[in-house]
Amino acid sequence: MPPNVPKLRRRTLYQHWKGAEPWQRRNMVLASIMLVWAGVLMVDMHNLKQDPVLRAKLKLDDPDTLTLRQRWGNWVDRTLKMKDEDW
Repeated sequence: MPPNVPKLRRRTLYQHWKGAEPWQRRNMVLASIMLVWAGVLMVDMHNLKQDPVLRAKLKLDDPDTLTLRQRWGNWVDRTLKMKDEDW
């Protein structure tokens, strides 16, 4: 690295918190809550998918059941793609 380029210092979370405005602190708290909640939901969904009763109820093992990706593709085809009558 050339000598005239300053080194970037890593700031700790406390340093960010100390220099932040109240609305920025509020946003930091909300963002951390949302990250934790997303992780909890992800783990919960993974555990639910392992449940044999739920697998049978949602027909996850049935080969005729559409996957989420297939359902998304069908929705895109129905709603977003241009049809002949759109011309």
